Amino acid sequence: MGKWHEVYGQYWPAEQSLLSIELYAYRHGGLDGNRPVDHFKRAFDLTWPNFRWHTWVELQIDAWCRYKVTNVIGHTRASKTYTLAHILYLDYCANPLNTWTSICTVTFGGLKDRMWSDLMTAIGTASFQCPYKIVSTSNEAKIKHLWDSSKSDAENRNLERFQIDGFAVSNTKDAKGRIQGKHAEWRRVIADESQEVEEKCPEYFVAEVNAMSADDGGLGYRGARLANPVDQLSQFGKKCEPTGGWSTVSVDDLFWETGDGNICLHLDAYKCHNMVIFNKLERGEITEEKYKEDLLPFQPKGDYIKSVKEGTLEYWMYIRGFFPPEGLVNRVFNLDALKKSEEVYEFDYEPKRIAMLDPAYEADDCALQILEFGKDREGVVHVNGVESIDVLGTQRFDHKAGRPMTKDMSMAKEIIEICEEFGVEAKHMIMDRTGNGRSLWALLSSEWSHEVHGCDFYGAATDRPLLSTDETPCNDLFQWFTDELWFRAAYWILSGQVHGLSALDEKTIEDMGSRRYTLRGHKRVIESKKELKKRLGRSPDFGDAFCLFAELFARLGIFSGFQNDLGKSEDEDGNLIDAKRAFRDRAKKANELYLEDSMFSSGDYG
Repeated sequence: MGKWHEVYGQYWPAEQSLLSIELYAYRHGGLDGNRPVDHFKRAFDLTWPNFRWHTWVELQIDAWCRYKVTNVIGHTRASKTYTLAHILYLDYCANPLNTWTSICTVTFGGLKDRMWSDLMTAIGTASFQCPYKIVSTSNEAKIKHLWDSSKSDAENRNLERFQIDGFAVSNTKDAKGRIQGKHAEWRRVIADESQEVEEKCPEYFVAEVNAMSADDGGLGYRGARLANPVDQLSQFGKKCEPTGGWSTVSVDDLFWETGDGNICLHLDAYKCHNMVIFNKLERGEITEEKYKEDLLPFQPKGDYIKSVKEGTLEYWMYIRGFFPPEGLVNRVFNLDALKKSEEVYEFDYEPKRIAMLDPAYEADDCALQILEFGKDREGVVHVNGVESIDVLGTQRFDHKAGRPMTKDMSMAKEIIEICEEFGVEAKHMIMDRTGNGRSLWALLSSEWSHEVHGCDFYGAATDRPLLSTDETPCNDLFQWFTDELWFRAAYWILSGQVHGLSALDEKTIEDMGSRRYTLRGHKRVIESKKELKKRLGRSPDFGDAFCLFAELFARLGIFSGFQNDLGKSEDEDGNLIDAKRAFRDRAKKANELYLEDSMFSSGDYG
C-alpha cells in the first residue's frame, strides 16, 4: 500500500503535489471550510513564489473567484492585463480538459504585445514546466493540448478544442462566432481594451451573453473586460454602472457591484502601491533607500502621478482611471441635463400631442415618439415625454382591392391609427423622409393629410436661429442639417424645458447621450451614424426620432432659450421689443420652403 498524506481533512497519494491539491480544491468549490479564492491564492503562490503581490492583484483574484464577470477600469500601467494573464493560466491549469478560454482585443499586434506577451511571461516564470503546446505566430495565438499518440485522432481533435485562444476583432471575420460558438464545462471570455473592442465588433456583448450559458452557478463561466474608461454611455460603460446608478459612487471608490450583479474594479493611481509609498516618503515615514527598494517597476512613480494636471482627460483616464466627468468628452447632449429631464412635468393647461417618426430601414427599429407640449403660466413652452412605440407594420389586407397591402401602406395605416389614438393632429407629426422614407411620407400625406411634415436629414444647415435668445444662424454654427437637428434638440434639453424622458424607451436617452461631435474650424459636426452604430451596437433610431420634435417646433416658430421665451429685449434704439415675435418673423421667412413642400420637392433643408 502506497504512502498517503493528509491535507484539508482528506488523504492524498504521497506523490500528489500540494499545488495539484490546491487546484483540485479550487475546481471543486473549496475543502475543509476554505473558499475557492483561498485555494486559488495558495496555488498562485506555489506557482509564482517570487510574484510581487499588491492591492490590485488581491482585488482581481477576489473578483475573479466571486463574480461571473469582472470589469476593470484603471490607471495606466496598473498591471491589469499582467495580473489577469497569470489568473487565466492558473485557472486553465485547474481544469484543462474542460476549459475553453477566448481572449480578444482590437488588433492582433495589440494582443501579442499585451495580453499574449503577459501570458507567455506567466508560463515562462511558473514553477512547473508547461505541459501544453504553444502556437504563437504572426497570425495565430493558441495554447492547446499536445497530440497524444495513445489516443485516436478523433479524441485528440476533441481535446484540442479545450484551449486558450487569442484573436483580434478587427481582422477576424467571425469574431462573434469565435466567442459564442464554443461550449465547454468551463467557459472564459476576456476582452482587453473593451471600449475599442465594442466599436470594432458591436456584436461582442451579444456573443458574450451566449457564452455565459456555460454557467452552472459555480465556476462554469468567468469573464473579464478591461479598459481605460472613456464613455459611461458606451456598452462597456453601462456594464460598469453601479447598481444604484453613477451618483452612488465616486472616484474614491475602489469597487462596486454593477446593475447586472457583477463587479467593477476601479484601480486609482492615487491609491496604487507606488503612490502609497511615495506619500510615506514625502511625510518622512520611510527613507529614500526603502522607497526605492519597495517600488514596483510596472507601476507609475508617484512624482509622475502628481505631475499630470488635474481635471484633464489624461488625468481622469490614465491617472484616476475613472470615467471623465461631463464636458471632457464632446457630447451633443449634456448627460446631467438628460438626467434632469427624466422627471415628468405637470402642465397647468391641457397640452397638445406631437409625433415624430424615424422609419425602419433593413433591420432597424421603426421608432415613433409621442410627446406633448404646452405653456406654463409665464408663457414658456415645456415638453413632456409620453410614449415610445416600435411600429411593427404587420401586413394588412386590402379588402376593397382584394389583395394584401404593401409593407409601406400597412405601416402608414398603423401610424395613422396610433397618432389618432394619442390625439396627434397631422400638422403636429414630422418624420424622416430620407431615402426609402419618402414613399412612407407620401402615403401618410395622401392617406391622412398633406400637413404631415417630411424632413430630409441630409443637406446644409439652415439660416434659422438655434435659440430664442441668439440671432446667430445655424449655418454659422454647423456644417450640415443633421448637426443642426441634433443640437437643436440638445439645446431644448439644456434649457430645462424638456421633461418626462423616463416615459420613453430607454434607448432614447442612450442614443442621445452617446453621440459625440468634433470641431471643423468653428463649426460643430456630429459623428456619423455608422460610427455611432459601432458603439451602440444598433442604429440610433429612437434618438433620431426624438430630435425631430425640435425641427417641428422650429417650423412652428417655437425656439428654446435660456430666458423667458416671451421676455422682452431692446432694439438698436433701446426700445423694448417682443423677442419672441421677432424670432417668429425670421422663422417664418426661413421656413417659406416648407409652405411649398410637396412629395416631389428636394427638401434641401429637411
